[in-house]
Amino acid sequence: MKNLKFTVGEEDIGKRVDLFLYEKLDITRSKAKKLIDSQLVKVDMDFCKKAGAVLNKEGLEVEVVMLEESLLQIEPENIALDIIYENNDLIVLSKPAGMVVHFDDAHKRGTMINAVLSHCELSKMDTERPGVVHRLDKGTSGALVMAKHDKAHDYMTTLFAERKIKKTYLALVHGHVKYEKGTIDAPIARCQKDRKKMAVATSNLKGREAITHFEVLKVFPNTTLLKVNIETGRTHQIRVHLSSIGCPIVGDDKYGNSKDDRKLEVVLGKKLPRLFLHAEKLEFVLPNRKNPKCFTAPLPEELFFSIRKDQDYCVKQTFSLTEEKEHNLAFYINEVRRILDHNKKAL
Repeated sequence: MKNLKFTVGEEDIGKRVDLFLYEKLDITRSKAKKLIDSQLVKVDMDFCKKAGAVLNKEGLEVEVVMLEESLLQIEPENIALDIIYENNDLIVLSKPAGMVVHFDDAHKRGTMINAVLSHCELSKMDTERPGVVHRLDKGTSGALVMAKHDKAHDYMTTLFAERKIKKTYLALVHGHVKYEKGTIDAPIARCQKDRKKMAVATSNLKGREAITHFEVLKVFPNTTLLKVNIETGRTHQIRVHLSSIGCPIVGDDKYGNSKDDRKLEVVLGKKLPRLFLHAEKLEFVLPNRKNPKCFTAPLPEELFFSIRKDQDYCVKQTFSLTEEKEHNLAFYINEVRRILDHNKKAL
């Protein structure tokens, strides 16, 4: 049993108690409600009676009693894994797009947890999400680390909390970014109009700190390839931040531009395969080691297709197809493909 205490800050005023616990404890909203319903949560020394109770002033003390729970019966499933690295403490994997990390009301099976449990044991610190120390959205692919035991789980959670893990993403966005490099420092909160979405916080909407750094890697005729590093890990952070500067991620049906997506589909000659957001690298110090180690998940082939097609379109629009210039056109297309193949190997 653990007794945890939190103090309500200015940014927390107006929040529901279950949302406050969801953010502070990194638990599900349903688990937060269970804690409240079981009279395990006090606000200013009084038991909280409703999950929807609102924290109305700064300085309130929220006390939570966390009981030891038995691990939920999560069935291992024989699902193929792309393992980047593994030792006795951790396992680093390349998560495919379309697969959720942990189960929820809509996904009872086929999660990363189900798949990994068929390969090895996972930590039990979070009985609902064993082994999970961070998450990737369902539509995002890339590097994901999971803890095999509680000590490793605690170690990784601390690294993430202290921002000692470097997280690098690749994102293809619509349009052309104004600056070669930049930082988006804008708090993020839940959207008031659509509670399933997040939004950059305004003066009327308190949010949590969110910092995103970006750098232009390649400019295409319709899109721009960015390298993105995040200091914080807010829900949908990269998608919200890039959309806020007018450069939504290609294929983003929640924060993107459907009109631009349809135009790009004409260029590609097919429907966009997915959200173009990939967690390329994780860099951190392994338990009981001194020097950081970098783990890389190569860019999936379906995302390379989008880049290649957009570049080919650029060449075809730039040079007229007269008999005199057909040879030059073929040369430029081959050069572009050669460069992209070289970049693919480098990635």
